[in-house]
Amino acid sequence: PNPPNPPNPPNPPNPPNPPNPPNPPNPPNPPNPPNPPLVSADTGPWSLDGWTIVSTVDAKRGEIFWSGYGTGKTGLMDAIGLPAGPSVSPPDELAKMVREGRHPVLLVGGGALRYGEHFRGLPGVHIAIAAAGPSVECLALLGLERQRCGRTVEGSDLAPIYLREPDATVNQDTWGAPRRDEG
Repeated sequence: PNPPNPPNPPNPPNPPNPPNPPNPPNPPNPPNPPNPPLVSADTGPWSLDGWTIVSTVDAKRGEIFWSGYGTGKTGLMDAIGLPAGPSVSPPDELAKMVREGRHPVLLVGGGALRYGEHFRGLPGVHIAIAAAGPSVECLALLGLERQRCGRTVEGSDLAPIYLREPDATVNQDTWGAPRRDEG
């Protein structure tokens, strides 16, 4: 018969795992936005110096009506880095403009709430969580403040601003023509 096999030598111990590299430091958090701007007939808006405020409305059809305002010691003025005046654009285009801005941004209004996924996580961008529109009391206080400062507008000077083509138009060629079922 064959001699028995010699026992196998013990396996060498596994080398220790190398230490994990340290995690990179987290980037600093952007500053928290101040309390929402409160308005009173006596004090006016709270200071938001250095912020860009972007007012938004859900324009439907996957778009946002918006207008940006910079803040400074004299109050609201044209936003730095955003086109002047009200605009309409898809939310991803507005997010790109906001991301490229040089100041912290406070988004307010129903458009920011509706399309928040486009803005959440952008550095320096904050979304105000509030009702979709101002209260009647807030509008009255704003009106009183404007009147006190002599900044009123005559109703006849108000005119709508149309930022895009209407959903439906009248065909001027058939205006007043009899309908098919009329003969």
